[in-house]
Amino acid sequence: MEGLEMSKRICAVVVLVLMLALNGVVGAGDVQEQPLVNLFLFDTSIKDALSEITIQTGVNIIPDSTVSGRVTVDLQDVSLEQALRVILIGGGFSFRKIDDFYFVGLPDPRSTTFRELADTQIVALKNVTAGQVISAMPSFLTSYVKGERDSKTLTITAPPTELSRIVEFIEAIDTVQKQVEIQVIVSEVSTKALKELGTNLFEFAMGAGETVNNNWSARVGLQNSLLSFETNLFGNLLLNLKALEETQEARIHADPRVLVSDGQPAELFVGDRQIFLLADSSDKTTRVERIEVGMHLKVTPQIIG
Repeated sequence: MEGLEMSKRICAVVVLVLMLALNGVVGAGDVQEQPLVNLFLFDTSIKDALSEITIQTGVNIIPDSTVSGRVTVDLQDVSLEQALRVILIGGGFSFRKIDDFYFVGLPDPRSTTFRELADTQIVALKNVTAGQVISAMPSFLTSYVKGERDSKTLTITAPPTELSRIVEFIEAIDTVQKQVEIQVIVSEVSTKALKELGTNLFEFAMGAGETVNNNWSARVGLQNSLLSFETNLFGNLLLNLKALEETQEARIHADPRVLVSDGQPAELFVGDRQIFLLADSSDKTTRVERIEVGMHLKVTPQIIG
C-alpha cells in the first residue's frame, strides 16, 4: 500500500511539472520578440535604409510618397521598431504596424495616407471649453484636434504617440477652476448722511499690523513672497448702507452678484433700457432707439497664490 501511495505522489508531481512546462511554452509563444537590427549607414536615403532593414529582418516596410531625406546611423543589436524610430525621427515621419508589415509616412492630416497612421478619440470636457483647450495647446498638436469654440467635446485624430500626448495635456488643463463671487452695490445716499459718514470712508493709509477708521479694518502682510490683503470693509459698508436705508437716508437700488472663474471676464449691468423717439432736423421722420441707462461694469478677477 505504501508503494502504491508513493507511486501516486510521484505521478501527481510529474503531471504538475508537465502542466507548468506547457504553460511556460504557451506564455513564451504569446510574446513575439522583434528581430534585431545591425546596420551602419552613411548619408543614405531613408527609403534605401528601410529597404536594408527589410532585407535584414525579413519584415516588409512600406513607405508612402512623402518619405524622403538622408540619414547616417550606426545601429548595433537594436529592435526593429527602435531602428525605425532612429531613422525616421529626423524627417518627422511616423510608422505603424498593420498586420504583418510596417507602414511609414508623414503624420500630416493633409496627407492622403494619414488615416493609415492615425487613431481617433473623442474627449468629453468637464471644466473647460474646447476653445480654451485649443488656444492653450502647443501649435504642433492643434492640427490633430477639432472642436467648436464653446463646446465641451473634442475630436482627436492623431498617431498613437501624439494622441497620448494630447490626452495627457487635456487631463492636465481640464481641472476644476477657482471661482470668485463679485457683488456690486448701487446706492443713493443723502448728502447729510454722506457728511456724517465722513469723506474719508474709503481712504486707505496704514502701516503693517495697524487698523484704520472706526468703520472698517484691514491688514497687509507678506506670505511666501506674495502680498496678502484682508479687510472687512465691504461687510461694514453694507451694514451702514442698510442702516441708512431704514432711516430713509439712503436707498440701495441693486446689489447684483455674479460667479466667475479665475481669469475669465464678467459683466454686470444695473439699470434699465429706455425708449427714445428721435426726429430728424426736418421733423418729417422719427426713429425709435433703445438706450441702456445705468451702470455697466466689466471685470476680470485674477486669483494670486
